[in-house]
Formats: sequence, C-alpha cells, structure tokens
Amino acid sequence: MAHFAELDQNNKVLNVLVVSNKVAVEDMSVQAENWCNANLPKTQEGTTWKQTSYNANFRRRFAGKGCTYDPSRDIFILPKPHDSWVEDLTNAGDWKAPVEWTRGFDDSGYPVDDTQPEMAVEWNEAEQNFEGIEYNLEAGTETGREFWWNAATNQWDLKE
Repeated sequence: MAHFAELDQNNKVLNVLVVSNKVAVEDMSVQAENWCNANLPKTQEGTTWKQTSYNANFRRRFAGKGCTYDPSRDIFILPKPHDSWVEDLTNAGDWKAPVEWTRGFDDSGYPVDDTQPEMAVEWNEAEQNFEGIEYNLEAGTETGREFWWNAATNQWDLKE
C-alpha cells in the first residue's frame, strides 16, 4: 500500500491516506500523485496530494499531520517543538534545542548507562533548558527528585 499526504496551500500536512499499489506502482510517481489529486477527497479547497514513505525511504520521513512539505528540498519537516529551537542542518527536517543534550539518555529519555538517574526528560521553554523528573522504574513511581541539564559539565544537576 502507498501513502499520500494532503497538503494545504502552505504545504502543511492535513491528512494522510492509504492508496492501493495498483495506483502507486512506484515510489514518488507523478502519475499516482496526479491520480490522487483528481480522485481523493479534499479536506478543504486548494489542497494537493504528495506521496510519503511509511518506511522513510524517500522525502526524509513519513509525513504526519502537522508536518510541512518543503518542495525545494523534497522533504517533510516535523512541526517545530518549541519557539527557541532551530532546524538541525545536519539532519534536515529535524529540530535542535539551543542547549546541547549530549549524554546519559537516548532520544526517548531512557538512561544509556547506570551512572545517571532514570527519569522523564522534557524541554522547559521558559528556562531554556532540559529538565528531568527521576523515576523508580521498578516501582513505576516518581522519586520526587528534579534535575536540570548542565551543558557545561555534560551532567544532570539536582534542582535545589
């Protein structure tokens, strides 16, 4: 099955639909996109359909609602998570925080070694920093300890 993203007049993704491989016989087929534009229902006037790859084999990633299509680079860009974040030029279509978070946790906030506490991590836009709340994973509860990411030392510091 092939997937197509409905784009508004600003190239923002409104919807993603699945289309038979009988229509989309090859990736990024102009013929299939033309068929979708002529036959698929439209959420609003003036929308167009662009093929997206469920496996991210083309156009950088699978388009989701809220993503934006950049026709000059032929990629789908994730929604900007926070006002202070900028596009990551080494990973087109991704975003970077103004503070580098470099060690201790993977992208999901899980520890990669036993030297750091286990915690849920999120960006604090007001403080322009990452913060974490420690968890006891065995008990499935918060410990109540809160941390700030210290970019100068590449460590988590306990909030006081």
